[in-house]
Amino acid sequence: MKTKLIARTEHFAARLLNLVNTRQAGGHHDV
Repeated sequence: MKTKLIARTEHFAARLLNLVNTRQAGGHHDV
């Protein structure tokens, strides 16, 4: 159960980082 929580946290952090990087790039949606 603990591992699942960590995995979800890392997934959330990765999405957050991706969002920040996208904003810094000028809001371009070049995925």
